Amino acid sequence: MRSGAVQWLLELAGFKVHLLNKGYKDYRQWVLAQFAEARPLLVLGGLTGSGKTDVLHELAGLGEPVVDLEGLASHKGSAFGSIGLPPQPTQEQFENDLAAALAQLSSETPIWLEDESRTIGGIHVPPPLFRQMSEASLVVLEIPRAVRVRKLAEEYGREDPGALATSILRIRKRLGGLATKEALSAIGEDDMEKMVSLVLDYYDKTYNHGLTGRKAIRVPSDTCDAAVNAQLVKVAVQHANLFSSVSSNTPSSGT
Repeated sequence: MRSGAVQWLLELAGFKVHLLNKGYKDYRQWVLAQFAEARPLLVLGGLTGSGKTDVLHELAGLGEPVVDLEGLASHKGSAFGSIGLPPQPTQEQFENDLAAALAQLSSETPIWLEDESRTIGGIHVPPPLFRQMSEASLVVLEIPRAVRVRKLAEEYGREDPGALATSILRIRKRLGGLATKEALSAIGEDDMEKMVSLVLDYYDKTYNHGLTGRKAIRVPSDTCDAAVNAQLVKVAVQHANLFSSVSSNTPSSGT
């Protein structure tokens, strides 16, 4: 009755209101159940600067089912991940939005997700979904370091130097004193390629360590062009015959 009364008042004020059957607690049970549901997944991996999120967006444009975890979390996953983005949602809101995104997709068709750690900024990937991602087929983009450095330098060159310096200081213990000092100096000198290269030494080592023991389909490419790489990963999955339901409308001339 209380919910109905509030709905009536809000509608009088001009709001469009949806009343949840059985209330919010029942809705939250439904949300959490979405993460435990077994789904066929394809996880797109690659070293920092490979343009994985851009490739996911291209795959979505090609009709592939995609869930952008970083987009939902409003964070790119690294120490620099919050720069230029709005504040992160609460954990509960992230889960609600993620459940809604999953529910819109068929549980029979492979869903593309980006390879993530357990946390994306201050957000935790729901454990049941993270376990499925850890066991899912992994497709790793292999982009040359120089190409990745140029891409990241161009992106970070547009950001606030103060925010970049703060991010560097956040990982100074992992970078080491000398690398931290050099990276901060590079920011001051507007040498983004040097700053990025110093940071990649840490991130590349960390990501490669995380790949240890994981079977992966490796997809080499000499570009960060998302349209090109989306076609490459699609073809790689088709050739590996992981899921017969992965769409096969890739032009044969693309590879």
